[in-house]
Amino acid sequence: MRSILSCVFCLILLSGLVLAQVGTQAAITGTVSDPSGASIAGAHIIALNLANGLSTQSQSDASGNFNILSLPAGNYRVTVEAQGFKKWESPQTQLTVGDRNRITAVLEVGGSSEVISVQGTSDAIQTEKATVETVIQMQQIRELPLADRNPLGLVGLVPGMRYLGTPNGMRTSQVQGFPTLRP
Repeated sequence: MRSILSCVFCLILLSGLVLAQVGTQAAITGTVSDPSGASIAGAHIIALNLANGLSTQSQSDASGNFNILSLPAGNYRVTVEAQGFKKWESPQTQLTVGDRNRITAVLEVGGSSEVISVQGTSDAIQTEKATVETVIQMQQIRELPLADRNPLGLVGLVPGMRYLGTPNGMRTSQVQGFPTLRP
């Protein structure tokens, strides 16, 4: 009985480590510069979550770079301010799980009461990291014809994932060409 309890405890402990590896956050990174391309150090960056009104702040470093990490998925308005420059804002930046959107803010010289509003979207191509991630919506889960209702069946929806047959009739799977174990 004691060995069973210790095994259960170890499984619970190890499952926490596995879940810790699953990314549920997103990030906004970028650079702040003036029209000549010179970096602006100490610029104040605010990412405002449009759904709940919570804001996350950052400051640009000496090279004009900034990072706002651990943001929940959602729609954000990014505002950049620096002394002696007009305020710059991006009306909406959409983040999904695992996104790392890059923003380039070019601040114009002027008073802080003037606002530069940028219309457009951020790049859809991921250039910050070399991972493949996807968001599976609840409606997609409900509409899937999964016979066993095993959540591992959803792994087949991830880009780069494929199931392979073997000569002995067993099914194996690969993600990005690497074999995986499937219970």
